Amino acid sequence: MNKKFLCGALALLMTGALFVTACGETGDNSGNSGNSGNQSGTNNGMGDPTVKPGTVITDEETKKALLGAVTQTELKGLTFSGSFNLSVTAEGATQSQTITAEGASRFGTAVEADLFASLEAGEEEGQYYLLFVREGAAYQAGGDGDLDFTSLKAQLKDKDDPLPLDKTDFGKAQDLLGSAGAVRLLKNLTALSEGVITKTEGGYSLEYDVIGGAEDLLSGAETLAEAVDRDADMTLSALFGQPFVKDTLGVLLEGITAEDLTATAALFLPEEIASALPAAGNSTALGYLESCLRSGAFYTAVTGGAEPWDDYKTFGEVPLGKLAGILSGGEFDLGAYDLKELVHGLKEGLKEKLFGLVCNLISLEGDAADETAGIALRFSFDDNRKLLGFGLDALVTGSVTAPAAPPTTSPEEGGGAPETETLPAAKRSAGTQVRVSLKLETTCASAPELFDLSGCKLSEGGTIK
Repeated sequence: MNKKFLCGALALLMTGALFVTACGETGDNSGNSGNSGNQSGTNNGMGDPTVKPGTVITDEETKKALLGAVTQTELKGLTFSGSFNLSVTAEGATQSQTITAEGASRFGTAVEADLFASLEAGEEEGQYYLLFVREGAAYQAGGDGDLDFTSLKAQLKDKDDPLPLDKTDFGKAQDLLGSAGAVRLLKNLTALSEGVITKTEGGYSLEYDVIGGAEDLLSGAETLAEAVDRDADMTLSALFGQPFVKDTLGVLLEGITAEDLTATAALFLPEEIASALPAAGNSTALGYLESCLRSGAFYTAVTGGAEPWDDYKTFGEVPLGKLAGILSGGEFDLGAYDLKELVHGLKEGLKEKLFGLVCNLISLEGDAADETAGIALRFSFDDNRKLLGFGLDALVTGSVTAPAAPPTTSPEEGGGAPETETLPAAKRSAGTQVRVSLKLETTCASAPELFDLSGCKLSEGGTIK
């Protein structure tokens, strides 16, 4: 099977681990203590012994309490484990690759994490991957062998022949993951979709259909796209005033202050733009964004007041069509695009696009069919609405039929283009079945133990202090 899958799957697992890492709270700015989700306090009707496990809870007060526990709980650390499986079946033979991962994350002034992943592919020798995140740097190692985390950590400390680590500096990336604004934004994503609350043994679960939620969000985006189709000269201020934009931003930016927003923006914006940002003040993040649209000083500092920006005095006055043309570097007729149809097509083809992404990952070409996809995000709580952990389950399946056969006839004598003969579908390959599954489980932990890297050898020379 294509080795490209190994790199892609490992990258996906690392992304999942970083998602876990990013959910760690370094501070709570909602006006609460930051531990409100961990307090026993009033049950709000939860913990009723007459409610049987498996019962779907529709009480709005209970739902609000659990959602608050997700968005406001201050996490100190997590332990996690995960698996990623790919199987491809063609002509009765199945090839499979499985990656399993485990590790821990700890949150404080900086995000730290350990990750071990191993790959198994049929009868081939296994492969392993190590990642340690410490104080703005990543330390990595990988190789062949059916080794576990314990034995690899012993090799890192071996006196005679230690396993070396490659060091990569994160720069500002680690600061972004741990910033209060970015963390709260990630947590607020759960409020964009309706979750299902179910009674469990000793607690509750709050589960989201991620794909269904994305489709619902795109349905709302269709109304926005339709408004833009009707008025391609809509200004940025008018765009922000559209119900879909205003409501969505209101949910995403809930509990985020202007100070949080500017501190997070400064981590990835160019210095010349970050330095031109208006003073944060005491406003909310949404109010701050609107003030940036109205600020003439900010507009001039960013654009320089030169062509093609000199027709306007603030970003709020710039029409969307004009902005699209400036950013594309030339003439751009926004009115010529049916944006509503584009958004509708994206919504209707979401599962097909996910399956296509999998096929690209493993370099499988052909006509896809029977695509299915499901992603469930689940949060677990005890009876006192304390957040215990969360999990992710994903499954993508489908089939790929080989492309039509190439031309089989020759041009007639005297020249002319070759005639093509399309192979009938019944005579093509019966199809290649593809199945991909991903599972991630985490448990909240106040102070998970991380591996001591001091004394470990670096591949470029020297040791970690």
